[in-house]
This record gives sequence, structure tokens and C-alpha cells, in this order.
Amino acid sequence: GLKMDETNSNWLTGCLLYAGGSITVNLAQIIIKLSHLDQDHGTRKLCGCCCSSFMWWFGVVLFGAGDVLNVIGLNYAAQSLLEAFGSIQFVSNLCFSTFILHENVQRRHVVSTCLIIAGNICIVAWGDHKNKKITLSRLEELAGTTAFIVYISIIYPMAICIYILEIYLQRMKHRNSHDRSNLQAICFVLSSAMIGANSVVVLKALSGLLHTYIEDFYGKDGKIPGKVVIGVTIVSIFGVLHISFWLYRLNLALKRYSALFVVPLMQASWIVFTVTSGGIFFGEFADLGARQIMGFTVGVVLVLFGVSVLIPSSRQEEMSHCDQCSVSEEQVGLLHESGKLSSGECQTIFALIKKEHVMYERSHEEQQARSFLQRLNRWLDQQICR
Repeated sequence: GLKMDETNSNWLTGCLLYAGGSITVNLAQIIIKLSHLDQDHGTRKLCGCCCSSFMWWFGVVLFGAGDVLNVIGLNYAAQSLLEAFGSIQFVSNLCFSTFILHENVQRRHVVSTCLIIAGNICIVAWGDHKNKKITLSRLEELAGTTAFIVYISIIYPMAICIYILEIYLQRMKHRNSHDRSNLQAICFVLSSAMIGANSVVVLKALSGLLHTYIEDFYGKDGKIPGKVVIGVTIVSIFGVLHISFWLYRLNLALKRYSALFVVPLMQASWIVFTVTSGGIFFGEFADLGARQIMGFTVGVVLVLFGVSVLIPSSRQEEMSHCDQCSVSEEQVGLLHESGKLSSGECQTIFALIKKEHVMYERSHEEQQARSFLQRLNRWLDQQICR
């Protein structure tokens, strides 16, 4: 009973620490975005770049503080559980973007936030709640598993391919770039999250190693084996590289896109890939039953659907029947009576008009089939507050 109470206490402690860290990280993102807005308006600039802004540095330091809380929380519970629990920052992002950045809030932002939170609740409910002890030998064993090797072999080349697509879209020049910019933002986020999310695996491994060996060795004879020191150093290097990459891409995203759009998009992608990478590397999916896997999958689908709702819609204007038909039958009849058109020419034109009517009817049926989605998009685009 005592062991079970201690496990539950550790699980709750990890969730509380991670919730605090997630909200702190989100606040830091909003402050960094605010520093970019100040730079665009020509305020608080010292040398012409965002890095010279006090507000930007304050956001970076706050981001680091939130990450420290997250790393501490990872010592108390499974990565897949805590990363999903970090969905609380979608609520905080909606509040911070509204009251600090004064961005317009649409219904799609609220609906998307609710869907993402519902999805992450499913992930938490059916995810792995266990947290196993991390040692250097266990890390070596985990890194050599077939599942992790296959995952790494797929995720990094895929991220590179998506990055190449992002560069290609960036170089394309079209008058109407609305759809292209949305697709480019999605490619930007995916290529960033696929690689950056692995930093959580590295940080959890690093914090677990330090916690284990400081507790097991340093408390006894004051010495930590040299092999462990080398292992910690290697893991630290990988961690710094991945975190630096994620911070760089996050800073660019906040500079280029609206916080209400890009922050939930990045964090949802972050959650999906951190949950996946943690579940594969630490074997957190191995003990899940069929029902848990189904619930976990439903949660991931809800998160992705919530992200798709967040993407702005490109509206298409409806075309009337008069716009579709360039010439009417009455006009053709008048031309025939005046002698300007022969009977054969009239029959040909009537056949073309009939064909045009058939094409219009088909187009109208397709338009009616899409009308529900169009009404839904118009409803989602309505602003709640300014």
C-alpha cells in the first residue's frame, strides 16, 4: 500500500511540475513573439536584431526555466504521459495571445484548443504511467532496439525531405500565396518538431542518469565511474545540439507567424513526436494492452484533427447560374429570327448551352455537397473577441 501511494504521489508530482513548466515555456514563447513585434515597430532595439532586446533575452531565460521544471518532472513519470499532459499550455496560449499580444480570437481557435486538449486527455488516460529506473547499461540496451533504430532511420530523413519541401515552397512566387504559406508553415513545424522532439528523450536520459548515479554512487564513496562520466558527456552533447536546433526554429516560427496559429501547431506536433519517441525509446508502449493502444491512438487523431481545424480556411466565392451560362436560349432565338444565325448554327449553339447546363448542374451538386463545410468554416472564422 505504501509503495502504491508513493507511486501515485510521484506521478502527481511529475504532472504538477510539468504543468508549471509547460505554462512557463508558453509564456516565454509569447514574450519572445512580443519582442519580435516590438522590433517590427522600431521599439526596444539596440543593434537592429531581436537578440539585442531585453524582452527577447527575458523570454529565452524564462523558456530555460520552464524546461528545467519539465526535466525535473520527467524524473517522476513516463515521458509519454507528461508530454501529453503538457496540453494545458494550449489553454494558456489562448489567454496569453489574447490579453498580451491582443490577437483576434476566432471560434476555430477555441474549437481547436478543445479538440487538442481532449486528445491529450485520452493520451494521458490510456498512456503508460510507469517510470523505470535509468542506468547507462539500460540506455545502451534501449538505443540498440530494433524499434528505435527503425524510428530514427525514418524520422530524420523524413524531416530533411520536409525541410527541402519547405525551402522549395519558400522560393515559389505566386500572387495568391495564402495556401502556400499555410503549407509552408506546416512543413516548417513538422521538420522542426521531428528532430527537436528527440531532445526530450535525451534530457530524460540525462536527468535519469544523473539522478541514478548520484544516488547510488556519490552517496556511498563520493565517486562516479569514469564510464558513466563519458556517457553523461555524450548524452549532454546530443541534448545541447537538439535543444539549440529547437530553440532556433521556434524563434523563427514566432517571428514569421501569428502566435495563435503557430504556437498550438508547434506544440501539438511537439507532443505527438515526443510521446512517440519516448514511447518507442523507453519502451513505454510495450506494456500497453489493446484497449490502451486504441485509446492512445484516438487521442493522437484528436490532436491532429484539432491542428487541422486551426489552419485558416481559403474561401471560394460561389458562382451564380448567370455567371456559368454566357449565352441564353432567348438570345439565340432572337439572333435566329433576325437572320443572323442559321438553323444549323442555332442547333449547335443550343447543344452547347445544354451541355453547359449539365456541367452547371453537376457543379451545383458538388457545391451543395461542400456547403456544410463552407458554412462550418464561416462559423469557425467568426471572431469571439478582438
